[in-house]
Amino acid sequence: MVIKVLIIDSNETKAVLIKDLLTSPGYDVDYVTCLKQANYSVESTNYDAVIINPDRMVKEDVIHFLDNAKKHNPSMVNLALLNFPPKQSELSSILSYADDYIETLSSPELIQQRIQFLIQKAQVNNNPQQHVLAIGAHPDDVEIGCGGALMKHHKNGDRITLLTLSDGSVGGHSALRREESLAAANLLNAELFWGDLQDTQISCEKETIDIIEKVIQACQPDIIYTHSNFDGHQDHRNTHLATIAATREIKNIYCYQSPTTNIRFKPHKFESIAQHIDGKLALIQCHRTQTQEKKRPYLEDDLIISTAQYWGRFAGYDMVEPFEIIRYSS
Repeated sequence: MVIKVLIIDSNETKAVLIKDLLTSPGYDVDYVTCLKQANYSVESTNYDAVIINPDRMVKEDVIHFLDNAKKHNPSMVNLALLNFPPKQSELSSILSYADDYIETLSSPELIQQRIQFLIQKAQVNNNPQQHVLAIGAHPDDVEIGCGGALMKHHKNGDRITLLTLSDGSVGGHSALRREESLAAANLLNAELFWGDLQDTQISCEKETIDIIEKVIQACQPDIIYTHSNFDGHQDHRNTHLATIAATREIKNIYCYQSPTTNIRFKPHKFESIAQHIDGKLALIQCHRTQTQEKKRPYLEDDLIISTAQYWGRFAGYDMVEPFEIIRYSS
């Protein structure tokens, strides 16, 4: 995991010094010298932490900047960088806008420890456990479409359920493909359900809807990921239609991209997976009949990574997975 940090200090010499002190394996550090530059930076890049020296800055401007930054990235944490230890009477004012404070002369190890503590605390507070259901027509569909998001849910401690509607017998040996799907599910600590429908013959009718409804009753998901309707594979389209029919009570439904989605796929949600791209690649590599025996070109690591980088054009040039939003509830 790489922690992205932005340092804001009107004294450029000091900002560069702190940047150099903090820069180490696992840290990616930038600096700016004014709030105008800082606003642009946090709007274009997902920072995990901001370290700001409020000296020579108007307190109201600092508060406005941090409020704006939180809107772009609610999980971002911030440290006030103080030139001198604060007086007891000043603490409440500082902590009214900062998550914590640190002194300029603190060791880089102490600053890093404080950042990591605040990030872990924010993850617990901002990410209560959610129940996630990912639905795919075939083995490897959900890993390709939303494997990064699922790995992110896993790291956040969310409960994950996978539903694969067919065993992909047209694309490989059924028993092997089931074993591969189970291996991927184990990496996510996910429960795996099978629909036992016939590959290439999945319909959007009652049989498929009933299977999806039964799994929904079993896992009670808060979020569902499924295929897009704008897909050249009939199984994918029918899975999408059956999912929509079966999930009338679900408040959060997102459609992922597959190798067969067409140009009508127009996402509006871009989930950062930069810290989980290796996990996504590991999930896909579980499907050895497809990556090694069939050698599907769309499963090559370079293409998976470049696709995530392409969609990053719409999210600060981070690596992302794109999703169409069917329903969204904050």
